[in-house]
Amino acid sequence: WITSNGLPSGLICDATGESLPTTSTYKLFKSITNFRDKLQPTGRYAMLKKFATYPYSLIEVTAYNGQALIFRPETINSNDLRIFEIPFYNEPERVVFYLGDVNRGGDSDPFGNLSPDEFLDMAITVDSFPTTNVVNNSTIAYLTNNRKSIAWQYSSADWSQAKTQLGIEQSSASTAQQNNFRNQNTDLQNSQASQANGLNNAQSIVTGAVGAVGNLASGNVGGAASTAINTGVNVAFNNLRTNQNNSFRSQSTSLQNTQATQATDLNNSYATRAMQGDYANQIAGINAKIQDASLLEPSVSGQVGGETMSWKFSLLGIFVKFKKLSTEAERNIGEYWLRYGYMVQRFITPPENWQCMTHATYWQMAETYLTSATCPQPYRMAIRGIFEKGVTVWSNPDDIGNFDFANQQPLDGIAY
Repeated sequence: WITSNGLPSGLICDATGESLPTTSTYKLFKSITNFRDKLQPTGRYAMLKKFATYPYSLIEVTAYNGQALIFRPETINSNDLRIFEIPFYNEPERVVFYLGDVNRGGDSDPFGNLSPDEFLDMAITVDSFPTTNVVNNSTIAYLTNNRKSIAWQYSSADWSQAKTQLGIEQSSASTAQQNNFRNQNTDLQNSQASQANGLNNAQSIVTGAVGAVGNLASGNVGGAASTAINTGVNVAFNNLRTNQNNSFRSQSTSLQNTQATQATDLNNSYATRAMQGDYANQIAGINAKIQDASLLEPSVSGQVGGETMSWKFSLLGIFVKFKKLSTEAERNIGEYWLRYGYMVQRFITPPENWQCMTHATYWQMAETYLTSATCPQPYRMAIRGIFEKGVTVWSNPDDIGNFDFANQQPLDGIAY
């Protein structure tokens, strides 16, 4: 009547396939209306309602996990069989089922007043849900766990390259500025030397000219000519020496500038290659770490357990079984009850016509009391003997020996 639908989700479901809630609340799991009809025989013994009581019938509630509850049908004070659940899916997850209205003293709300019935004193627990392990991709897990640090390493490598490039550009600019300064300084020195040389030459010419004039005035022409020649030679020699110094200084300065430029280019090339090598080496190291992560073995989370067999065969749930007598036992007891009825075990005052059934009523009393004062004692003792030994009272004498006791019904007002 109540079973799991075997959904892969593992949630316990009722017969309609509705999943149970995931919160810990009371819930009416299933209700079987007029459940005693399922215990009642049909056909010839349909009117024998006592078959729906213990020990002729019983109700078993089980989860097929080693737990089972047995209920006497007469202890359930309701026409409907109501099963309630208390789901709790946090650790340790479990679902508790109990049968409502068992030994209930009054008709109270099972959600608000739990004391009148057995509640959890007669309950069944499902607490071994199927579990399975999960294989994890360790590479993805590693890259996910280190995604920030890997991004930082890439950013750090980029910054190192940019910082080195900035240093190279700064060094080149500084070298070019120094070379420019030396060139300007050399040009200034050469200009000053040229100006000084021109001034000396002019001074020498003026001095020679003055000497020549003086000699002409004194009449000493030969001495003046000799002085002029000497002066011209000195001027030429000084000019040649000055030019040589200027040329040497220019060549020396040019050579220094060429050497400085070559050194700068060499340092720039070396720094650039070193920068590229360092950056490539850092990137290679990061990529090697990522490639190594792909070699990590898969990991396993969780473990296999729980009632996997019950889940496989759709047995994960609550089952209600109505157990009755075998056909042979039902026939034997049924024929006896049809002929002799039930044992009442209580004091009653028989009806005046001694009839409880439509055709024949069997009486067998444990104790018989006659209160009539006009009936003689021997007759009273005879009547007591008849009813305490057992007697059938017929409504029609013609039915004696010609009547099937299954063809009668209780009279109105007679509880059966």
